[in-house]
Amino acid sequence: MGLAGPKKSTKISADPRNTNWSNDTDRFGHKILESYGWTPGSLLGNTASSHHAHLTSASSTGIKVQLKDDNLGIGAKRGSKDDECTGLDVFQDLLGRLNGKSQDDVEKAAAARMETKKYSIISERYRMKFVLGEVYHSSDIDKLIAKKKEDDEKVKLEEVIVKLEIKEEDESVASSSTGSSKKRKIKVEQGEEGREEKSSEKRKKRKAEKEQEKKEKKERKEKRSKRRKIKEEEVSSDEDEKSATIKEEDSEKTEKSRESSKERKERKERRIREKKEKKEKKRRRKESKESSSESESEDEPVAPVARVLSGRQAIRHRYIAAKRSAVMDSTSLNEIFMVKA
Repeated sequence: MGLAGPKKSTKISADPRNTNWSNDTDRFGHKILESYGWTPGSLLGNTASSHHAHLTSASSTGIKVQLKDDNLGIGAKRGSKDDECTGLDVFQDLLGRLNGKSQDDVEKAAAARMETKKYSIISERYRMKFVLGEVYHSSDIDKLIAKKKEDDEKVKLEEVIVKLEIKEEDESVASSSTGSSKKRKIKVEQGEEGREEKSSEKRKKRKAEKEQEKKEKKERKEKRSKRRKIKEEEVSSDEDEKSATIKEEDSEKTEKSRESSKERKERKERRIREKKEKKEKKRRRKESKESSSESESEDEPVAPVARVLSGRQAIRHRYIAAKRSAVMDSTSLNEIFMVKA
């Protein structure tokens, strides 16, 4: 990555190559393997077995660790357009061999995969499909010409056969027409007479049917007219009844309104009279009270009305009343000023 690339902070562990476990000789696994005769760098398993010869020095070394600094899948590379993981073709070949396929079948499958891959790469590159074409030789052209001639001859033979069949049909029709011409004339004459009779009967039937239809139409019209008249009479009678009821209701309403107006007037007059009577009664009472009060004032002094007080005002009022009573009484004044009478 250059200076313009994105910065990524990566933490490297103390054992990036994953070799501490193999270098640690104090572990239990290392000690027990050495007790069975294993030495560092040697392989496990029976050395006399058939598969032991296929093992290499890579089997004796530890698994290498590769730092992964992206979110891509396992085996995927940056910038690659392949959807398949790397090494999948080899894995498929291996599975085929394990399942019992021969080397030829495995190679054919690999070749087919390569062809599809080439085809996809070419179609992406040139934006078109390429199809394998064949080269025509002179022998091929001669075969095509001979085949075309055979087809043309077959078509001509079919046309000749069709023409012969048409001629035979025409001859058979002509021979049968000469013998049956007389019979046809007799049949035609008989048919004309029968047709005339049938036509006359049909005409009579049509006339009778038309007359019946006219009669039915007249009857229908009469029935409709009668129904309309009955409906009109009913409607007129209903309208008369409605108008009569409306008039009666109007007259009742007018009478009620008149009666109600009279009653209202009478009620108003009564209220006015009652109000006047009440006012007169009040006046009389006031006059009688005033006359009685004047007579009482002339005879006796009117006592002041005592007002009911409470709290501080009541105490003050009592104090003032006591002082007034003392001032008004001569004996109490003499006692205050210690004057002998």
